Amino acid sequence: MDHSSITISIHFPAASSFLSSETHSLIKAVIFLLVLMTSLLVYILITLVIKNRRERLRKRLSRITDLLIQRMLFNEDQEFAGSLTSGAGKFLKIKTFRYLLIEELVKAKRNFSGVAANNLQLLYQECNLNNDSYQKLVSRKWYLKALGIQELAEMGQSSSFDLIFELTNHSNEQVRMEAQNAVVKFSGLTGLNFLDFLTYPLSDWQQIQLINQLGDVEQNASEYIRKWIGSSNNSVVIFSLKLAARFHHFELHDRVALCLVHPSAEVRYHAIRTLKEIFDENTAANLVKLYDGEGLRNQLAILEVLQDIGTENELPFLEREFITEQNEIRLAAGRAIAKMAGIEYLETGKVSMEHPWREIIQQIKGEVKE
Repeated sequence: MDHSSITISIHFPAASSFLSSETHSLIKAVIFLLVLMTSLLVYILITLVIKNRRERLRKRLSRITDLLIQRMLFNEDQEFAGSLTSGAGKFLKIKTFRYLLIEELVKAKRNFSGVAANNLQLLYQECNLNNDSYQKLVSRKWYLKALGIQELAEMGQSSSFDLIFELTNHSNEQVRMEAQNAVVKFSGLTGLNFLDFLTYPLSDWQQIQLINQLGDVEQNASEYIRKWIGSSNNSVVIFSLKLAARFHHFELHDRVALCLVHPSAEVRYHAIRTLKEIFDENTAANLVKLYDGEGLRNQLAILEVLQDIGTENELPFLEREFITEQNEIRLAAGRAIAKMAGIEYLETGKVSMEHPWREIIQQIKGEVKE
């Protein structure tokens, strides 16, 4: 029987062909990277050129705005503004220049008053820059809206009051704050009428801003404050209490005292502090009655107030608190006793030689000497 032989042949690609394929792919990758790096470099160079060009333009325009403002600041001829504006006419067609001029005018206006401030405002109006600010005011972008409000308020454009007033309860905090500051800047105390419908909280910082914006409040402010103390917005109540304290409206004492039983501990805290500024002969006794039902923060506030308005009638209460277990309470009560009856009264007390009262008395004694 014949044996047949079977031959199996396996064909491998030629080594030169394999290497050629690998080299081809590598070359493609290198070319791609070179193109990418070149494109990136070109992009960076173009960006730098544009940035440098814009910077040079801004510096040039900035010199012109400075010159316009300097020439306008102390000029008493109102017609001068028109001629100055005509001279800068070609630059006023440049959007960047207008934005820059508004920015510099607003900055300058904050630092000047009287004739100089009026001149800056006149230049702003002659250049029709109020239209630019108005466009920002009606923008859908919150940051432009806030900037527009700030510009119009600083440049005294009270014709925008109604539009700005509508934004005092805006959902964006920055827009809301700028609008609130603006209406108070325009109208003083009556600008605070937005408190009647405010649904968002007034931050502590915003309350400080508004109080500073008010300056000296008119004598009839108590009627406004009385209304706002009854607000359902706790931050408005707190702000009203601060106003009553800041401007010493003693006629509001009884209305403020009602806040001592307010559901909010924060409101009660500010009512306690307000009564320090508008107290009467019953205030100290009422605070003592309130004391045991309060938390530590409000108890410390009551003890601090008693330092200034307490009488000998409160000494037994203060002595009780002086020997409690909490060092903060001991110290605050001790300060009130020392202010009311003298440091000697503490030094002759029952616990004056015991720890930690001995150290507390020494601390208070050092404070009194200072």
